[in-house]
Amino acid sequence: MIRNKFLVFLLLCALTLSLAGCGAQPEAAQPAPTEATETVPPQTTAEPATEAPATEAATEAPAETAGEPAGTRMADIYEKMTQEVALPEMMELDGDMRLNFCGIEPADAAEARVYLCATGMAADEIWLIQAVDEEALGRIEELAQARITAKKEETVSYAPDQYAVVEKAQLLKDGNCLALIISPDAKALSDIFTRETGE
Repeated sequence: MIRNKFLVFLLLCALTLSLAGCGAQPEAAQPAPTEATETVPPQTTAEPATEAPATEAATEAPAETAGEPAGTRMADIYEKMTQEVALPEMMELDGDMRLNFCGIEPADAAEARVYLCATGMAADEIWLIQAVDEEALGRIEELAQARITAKKEETVSYAPDQYAVVEKAQLLKDGNCLALIISPDAKALSDIFTRETGE
């Protein structure tokens, strides 16, 4: 009897252990949590912009109108003349008119300003020219001499008062600068030219 009870007890223990073993399920192995890694987009190294090679700055030619030599020195002298001497209304000849009327080649003059009396029959005429070189100055001087001769021929028979003005014409040179001045105030105008070119 004791033996049977003992066997029953062993069977109960074994059954209990087996039930305990069946009921407990092992936990599924969970992967160890990993720290979230932030995805950083790959950085691309920007290529430095290559600058186009610097080109030489274009040399600007002095502003000038067609047929007009560059420069203002002679124009400034004429401005002084108008400020200091009462001149009649004068008309300035452009490059083509200087060539056609006086024979002055644009290539011979670094700056040329030629003015004629714009009213009446007055013989007043002023040339203010800076030649490009000595040879050009010689050619311009010959033209100025011829101009004086032509104006004498124009006035001798019909305008004796103007002929007298032309006879007192002044032809001056200073370096490569030349002035032809036909005016009742030729002496005063000549003094201005000499003073201004001598500075």
